[in-house]
Amino acid sequence: MSYLREITRIRTEIVKIQDDMAGIRLQLRTLIELHRNVPVFRPDELTSWLLTLPDHLRKTWIALDRLGRARAPDVAAITGRARAVESSYLNQLAHAGVVYKEAIPLAPRHRGDPRQRGKGEVWFSPSGVPKKIPDKPLHE
Repeated sequence: MSYLREITRIRTEIVKIQDDMAGIRLQLRTLIELHRNVPVFRPDELTSWLLTLPDHLRKTWIALDRLGRARAPDVAAITGRARAVESSYLNQLAHAGVVYKEAIPLAPRHRGDPRQRGKGEVWFSPSGVPKKIPDKPLHE
Protein backbone atom coordinates (compact mmCIF):
# COMPACT_ATOMS: atom_id res chain seq x y z
CA MET A 1 0.00 0.00 0.00
CA SER A 2 2.82 2.48 0.75
CA TYR A 3 4.29 1.82 -2.72
CA LEU A 4 0.98 2.81 -4.28
CA ARG A 5 0.94 6.09 -2.30
CA GLU A 6 4.53 6.82 -3.29
CA ILE A 7 3.77 6.16 -6.98
CA THR A 8 0.69 8.41 -6.78
CA ARG A 9 2.73 11.18 -5.13
CA ILE A 10 5.47 10.93 -7.75
CA ARG A 11 2.90 10.90 -10.55
CA THR A 12 1.28 14.05 -9.10
CA GLU A 13 4.68 15.78 -8.99
CA ILE A 14 5.40 14.78 -12.60
CA VAL A 15 2.05 16.23 -13.73
CA LYS A 16 2.84 19.47 -11.86
CA ILE A 17 6.27 19.68 -13.50
CA GLN A 18 4.70 19.09 -16.93
CA ASP A 19 2.20 21.90 -16.29
CA ASP A 20 5.02 24.22 -15.24
CA MET A 21 6.98 23.34 -18.38
CA ALA A 22 3.93 24.04 -20.55
CA GLY A 23 3.63 27.48 -18.93
CA ILE A 24 7.31 28.18 -19.53
CA ARG A 25 6.99 27.11 -23.18
CA LEU A 26 4.07 29.50 -23.62
CA GLN A 27 6.05 32.36 -22.08
CA LEU A 28 9.01 31.59 -24.34
CA ARG A 29 6.80 31.57 -27.42
CA THR A 30 5.37 34.94 -26.39
CA LEU A 31 8.85 36.42 -25.86
CA ILE A 32 10.08 35.06 -29.18
CA GLU A 33 7.05 36.53 -30.94
CA LEU A 34 7.56 39.92 -29.28
CA HIS A 35 11.24 40.07 -30.17
CA ARG A 36 10.74 38.81 -33.69
CA ASN A 37 9.45 42.26 -34.72
CA VAL A 38 12.20 44.23 -32.96
CA PRO A 39 14.87 45.26 -35.44
CA VAL A 40 18.43 44.38 -34.46
CA PHE A 41 21.04 46.98 -35.31
CA ARG A 42 24.77 46.98 -34.94
CA PRO A 43 26.23 49.75 -32.78
CA ASP A 44 27.75 51.48 -35.82
CA GLU A 45 24.29 51.71 -37.43
CA LEU A 46 22.87 53.27 -34.26
CA THR A 47 25.74 55.75 -34.09
CA SER A 48 25.41 56.76 -37.72
CA TRP A 49 21.64 57.11 -37.32
CA LEU A 50 22.01 59.26 -34.20
CA LEU A 51 24.42 61.52 -36.03
CA THR A 52 21.71 62.27 -38.61
CA LEU A 53 19.53 63.81 -35.89
CA PRO A 54 19.93 67.49 -35.00
CA ASP A 55 21.71 68.00 -31.67
CA HIS A 56 18.61 69.11 -29.76
CA LEU A 57 16.61 66.06 -30.87
CA ARG A 58 19.52 63.70 -30.30
CA LYS A 59 19.78 64.86 -26.68
CA THR A 60 16.04 64.26 -26.21
CA TRP A 61 16.17 60.82 -27.86
CA ILE A 62 19.15 59.71 -25.74
CA ALA A 63 17.40 60.84 -22.54
CA LEU A 64 14.22 59.00 -23.54
CA ASP A 65 16.20 55.90 -24.47
CA ARG A 66 17.82 55.95 -21.04
CA LEU A 67 14.41 56.24 -19.33
CA GLY A 68 12.64 53.73 -21.55
CA ARG A 69 9.07 55.02 -21.21
CA ALA A 70 8.57 58.53 -19.91
CA ARG A 71 6.58 61.74 -19.99
CA ALA A 72 7.93 65.10 -21.12
CA PRO A 73 8.62 66.28 -17.53
CA ASP A 74 10.72 63.16 -16.92
CA VAL A 75 12.81 63.81 -20.03
CA ALA A 76 13.09 67.50 -19.13
CA ALA A 77 14.51 66.55 -15.73
CA ILE A 78 17.36 64.71 -17.47
CA THR A 79 18.06 67.22 -20.24
CA GLY A 80 17.67 70.30 -18.04
CA ARG A 81 15.32 71.95 -20.53
CA ALA A 82 11.75 73.16 -19.98
CA ARG A 83 8.90 70.65 -20.09
CA ALA A 84 7.22 72.49 -22.98
CA VAL A 85 10.43 72.37 -25.02
CA GLU A 86 10.84 68.64 -24.41
CA SER A 87 7.19 68.07 -25.23
CA SER A 88 7.71 69.80 -28.57
CA TYR A 89 10.86 67.81 -29.32
CA LEU A 90 9.21 64.51 -28.33
CA ASN A 91 6.25 65.31 -30.58
CA GLN A 92 8.66 66.03 -33.47
CA LEU A 93 10.33 62.67 -32.90
CA ALA A 94 6.94 60.94 -32.68
CA HIS A 95 5.83 62.61 -35.93
CA ALA A 96 9.00 61.31 -37.60
CA GLY A 97 8.26 57.80 -36.31
CA VAL A 98 11.33 57.68 -34.10
CA VAL A 99 9.41 57.35 -30.82
CA TYR A 100 6.03 55.94 -29.87
CA LYS A 101 3.46 58.30 -28.40
CA GLU A 102 0.71 56.99 -26.14
CA ALA A 103 -2.04 59.27 -24.83
CA ILE A 104 -3.79 58.12 -21.67
CA PRO A 105 -7.13 59.90 -21.12
CA LEU A 106 -8.41 61.09 -17.77
CA ALA A 107 -10.46 58.86 -15.53
CA PRO A 108 -14.18 58.77 -16.45
CA ARG A 109 -15.18 60.95 -13.47
CA HIS A 110 -13.28 63.92 -14.96
CA ARG A 111 -14.51 63.62 -18.53
CA GLY A 112 -17.63 65.77 -17.99
CA ASP A 113 -15.68 68.68 -16.50
CA PRO A 114 -15.03 71.27 -19.27
CA ARG A 115 -11.96 72.55 -17.38
CA GLN A 116 -10.36 69.12 -17.81
CA ARG A 117 -10.89 68.94 -21.60
CA GLY A 118 -7.72 67.91 -23.38
CA LYS A 119 -6.06 66.83 -20.15
CA GLY A 120 -4.51 63.46 -19.54
CA GLU A 121 -1.08 61.94 -19.66
CA VAL A 122 1.07 61.50 -22.73
CA TRP A 123 3.82 58.88 -22.55
CA PHE A 124 6.66 58.43 -25.01
CA SER A 125 8.97 55.47 -25.59
CA PRO A 126 11.81 54.95 -28.06
CA SER A 127 10.94 52.81 -31.05
CA GLY A 128 14.56 52.04 -31.84
CA VAL A 129 16.40 52.97 -34.96
CA PRO A 130 13.91 53.61 -37.75
CA LYS A 131 14.27 51.48 -40.84
CA LYS A 132 14.20 54.60 -42.96
CA ILE A 133 15.43 58.00 -41.92
CA PRO A 134 12.75 60.66 -42.56
CA ASP A 135 13.30 62.42 -45.89
CA LYS A 136 12.64 65.90 -44.62
CA PRO A 137 14.98 67.17 -41.90
CA LEU A 138 13.65 67.75 -38.41
CA HIS A 139 14.18 71.41 -37.61
CA GLU A 140 14.44 73.07 -34.22
